[in-house]
Amino acid sequence: METIKPDSDQLHNSFIYEEDHIDNKADVAAFIPELICGVCNYILKNPLECKVCEKPICSDCKIQWFAKNPNHCPFCRSNSQFDKVNRITRNLLGKIRFTCMYRDKGCKEVHSYQDIFKHQESCPTIIFKCESCNYVGHTDNKQNHNCITYLSQQLKNVNQENQKLKTMFQSTKDKTNIFGTKLFYFAKLNQHAFYDFETLKWSSFKVFDRKISEGKIVVLNKQFILIVGGYESETFDWSSDVPSSQIIKFSIPFRKFKTIGEMMNNRIYFGIAQEEDEIYIIGGSLKGSDLKQCETFNTTTKQQQALPQLSQAVRGPNCCTFSKRYVYTVGFETQGNRTSIQQLDQQRGSWQIIHIMAEKKIWLVGLHMLNAETMIMFGGQAIHDNNLKFNQIIKYKVSNNKIIPMEQQLMKADKFFFNNQNIYDKESNSLYSMGRDYIHKISLDKMSCFIPDVGYVEYYSQ
Repeated sequence: METIKPDSDQLHNSFIYEEDHIDNKADVAAFIPELICGVCNYILKNPLECKVCEKPICSDCKIQWFAKNPNHCPFCRSNSQFDKVNRITRNLLGKIRFTCMYRDKGCKEVHSYQDIFKHQESCPTIIFKCESCNYVGHTDNKQNHNCITYLSQQLKNVNQENQKLKTMFQSTKDKTNIFGTKLFYFAKLNQHAFYDFETLKWSSFKVFDRKISEGKIVVLNKQFILIVGGYESETFDWSSDVPSSQIIKFSIPFRKFKTIGEMMNNRIYFGIAQEEDEIYIIGGSLKGSDLKQCETFNTTTKQQQALPQLSQAVRGPNCCTFSKRYVYTVGFETQGNRTSIQQLDQQRGSWQIIHIMAEKKIWLVGLHMLNAETMIMFGGQAIHDNNLKFNQIIKYKVSNNKIIPMEQQLMKADKFFFNNQNIYDKESNSLYSMGRDYIHKISLDKMSCFIPDVGYVEYYSQ
């Protein structure tokens, strides 16, 4: 839409309130003299009043007057300040109703003191709209309007804007790498640390307001994280102490905590996955007992929603999602003494065990869905065998329920508390995952695995 440009007389008149345009003059005539600006002699516009003599003045008139007479009231000549007018004056102005300044062109609308200017800016009697090209402008421009000229200019404007956006995008792409605003983050007691994939550096700091251990971390962006659950004490016994159910939002720049919600029940060692605004909280343990409870928490609406319970309670599950429909979890069933893969089909509304890993009794396994049919699992920790950690990589085919061990392995054995923080780099088809001790890069094309130069995860860095 082109900007309407009235002539100078119209521009002048459209920014003042004229007595000749008062529609209900008989009703308001008694107090009109009290509403006249003593500088321009028009009805007050955006009025202020002198704090000494209490006489009103238009805000524009006050600016023009003070430009020549700094800080001196035009009425009492005192060195005074101005403030908004009193409520009585505002109420009286609100009683006045004005006819449109284009009434001589046929406009019959009447509006309040507050609304008349807004109407006059787009009064239908002075607006011309071309049915052929959708040009909108002042009626004075109607005879000179040419559709081809107008559309050519619009196309030129669009091309110029596109070029600006391309330049901005390229500049941003050159300055940042493929990870954008992605972080790896952890918090333990009052120790916080994060690895920024833009600066390729670790940063660490202490926060003494709250000390939280074993809480799950959800990275929202470079400004905020969520800490879900955990213990707020330096010493705890996970088999007997009751963990927190709070969902806490933490500002990284300001290092401030804010509780924004709660899980439906207290738990520890639960699985967590994120898909857009939805946080999936799966299973977990409480006082040594494993749980089946599952739920979602929406980070935008702060609303919770219960999900169907797991087919079997599992300890230390890790989770991943696919296409907002499927949720997968891998964890150890203490009752069955086995590790299982369970799938939730949210359209069907129930969990089912889709695979039993008979030879493996492990938990804290890293997960990632490559596509609708293929999941990779990596690392993990043995339930027995002195908590042995693994460096294996397994490919699981959902369609035919097959486990395929890969020849490639992680360079370092590790377990994965932070599986929900996995970062997938589409350009290199690689997955970055933060383990308990290392950051791992897994090249998915050749399944080669190596630890990038981002360094060892220092949990107690100063």
